[in-house]
Amino acid sequence: FSGSMSFSLGGNGGAGGDGGEVDFTALTPIEVITIGNSSTGITLQSLGGGGGNAGEVKSETTTTSAANSKFNFGASAAVGGQGGSGGSGGNVTFGRSGDIAALNIQTRGDNANALFLQSLGGGGGVGSNTNSGSAGGNLSVSFGMGGTGGNGGGAGEVSLFADGTFITQGDSSYGVLLQSIGGGGGQGGSVTSNASADASSANSSFSFGASAGTGGTGGGGGQAGSISGSIAGDISTIGDGSIGFFAQSVGGGGGQGGSVTNSASASGNVTVAASATFGMGGKGGDGGSGRNVSFSVPDTLTVTTTGTGAQGILLQSIGGGGGTGGSIIGSNVATSASNASFSFGGSGSTGGDGGGGGAAGSVSLGSSSQVAPLLIQTTGDNANAVFLQSVGGGGGAGGSVNNAAAGGNLSASFAMGGNGGNGGSAGVVSAYLDGTFITQGDSSYGVLLQSI
Repeated sequence: FSGSMSFSLGGNGGAGGDGGEVDFTALTPIEVITIGNSSTGITLQSLGGGGGNAGEVKSETTTTSAANSKFNFGASAAVGGQGGSGGSGGNVTFGRSGDIAALNIQTRGDNANALFLQSLGGGGGVGSNTNSGSAGGNLSVSFGMGGTGGNGGGAGEVSLFADGTFITQGDSSYGVLLQSIGGGGGQGGSVTSNASADASSANSSFSFGASAGTGGTGGGGGQAGSISGSIAGDISTIGDGSIGFFAQSVGGGGGQGGSVTNSASASGNVTVAASATFGMGGKGGDGGSGRNVSFSVPDTLTVTTTGTGAQGILLQSIGGGGGTGGSIIGSNVATSASNASFSFGGSGSTGGDGGGGGAAGSVSLGSSSQVAPLLIQTTGDNANAVFLQSVGGGGGAGGSVNNAAAGGNLSASFAMGGNGGNGGSAGVVSAYLDGTFITQGDSSYGVLLQSI
């Protein structure tokens, strides 16, 4: 009898740190003027740190060879560590309902927003990839399991209470940009697992090689925070993609499930030879939910934009998309034995299921008790005056499978693709508006509301 074994375990990634709260009050009117690309007027943000990646795992190949022995055995196993969770973004607040911030902000340059408030969750770390292999005389077994991806961090609430003038001159330069975005889930670890049994050097009657692999589960996307407050005054932008007032709450996307690549073989001058593989793709992570977006307009708000894609007002809540299920990239079996009375090769694989999409929150502008007085004018194609939407996240696609088996007397192969994830639900969209809405450009709606 002779045998050898190896086992490896990947280390977990560390968690990302949380961002703190940001709270700002304008004691007196504030005036800011900037000139230059990427020169934002005012930026307030809280960012969660990203989770660390788990350690990679490689289990050394085990080789067993002994002449005239009755039984030779080789085994290898590798288990991946978990990716670290992303840190949470903190709440970001500028002004109060009873202490409105008086602002006058002007920027000149591309990618230069006048006012930018953001809470962002950190992304989850990637789970360990594993690589294991085994080679033995009579019996060779290899197993690998990918590490789970870390969950994305949640984002905090974003609140703004402001009245003033916001002017930008440059492409992709928003007048006011508010966003709360959950961190994306980390990808599940992939697996490579191989086993080979060869009894040619052993005095034995059988050889068997088996390999199994399970892909790591993708991390879940982080939840977004709500966005709320009040806005009034004048907003003017000149430049392509320069939206006047843009507020969004977006859940983080789910991480992709880990894929599997494995193989097994058996050979030698034996009576019975068999080999088998099994692979299961990792499940995709679920998408995080978008939260409510709600704004009031206590006094007249005038927004004018010039440029392609320069929408006047855009409010949206979007659920994160589900992660794709892990695929079986290759699961192959080969059995070869001279003078064998029976030889068998079998392969079975299932793709990972896709993650579910995150739900979206409600979106509202104005209320029945305080109708929003608006004057909105856009000049450019694809430039809606007012656009409110709530969109549920799409479900992740199921993992695909590609496997094969080759044996002497009997060869069997089974494959089943993963299920697609469910889509997320959308929220209620409401608008209480009174005013003038003018668009001058192709595919530019005056008022567009949608729940999808």
